[in-house]
Amino acid sequence: MKRIMLALSALLVVMFATSCADNPTPTNGGEQTNIAITGTPVDVDGGTYWRLTPAQFYSLTRDSRVYLVNLDKERTFYISGTKMYLDADIVSSNLARFPSDKTTVIAIYCSVGTKSPDVAAILVQAGYSNVAELNDGWLAWQRQGYPLQSSS
Repeated sequence: MKRIMLALSALLVVMFATSCADNPTPTNGGEQTNIAITGTPVDVDGGTYWRLTPAQFYSLTRDSRVYLVNLDKERTFYISGTKMYLDADIVSSNLARFPSDKTTVIAIYCSVGTKSPDVAAILVQAGYSNVAELNDGWLAWQRQGYPLQSSS
């Protein structure tokens, strides 16, 4: 009887270990993100970020877990759900303002898309692994019919 109980216990341990291997422990405070970023991968020093069309960016930013950042000095317009406004020129000296979890999905944008690629590269070099930027900025977003908020 003892051998049967030991065999069953061993079997349960193996089954539990196997099921844990299929579901890795989340690295973001307990909640698995499972947020897919679809777009064009851009390789930079330290890793890759994703360049997204307005449609792809819209789909991504509908998830409230995405950390949305406006990089414009002039905060005339913004995309709903934006969590931080930070001038692109000072991102390097303000990395502490970004989420401490480097696996957080960070979606960045500016007005015409000239600043966001540089900032995406800075974030990847700082260790962030899920960075997306809006190709051609919120002007392209607006031209595609997606809504913008006005700060005035």
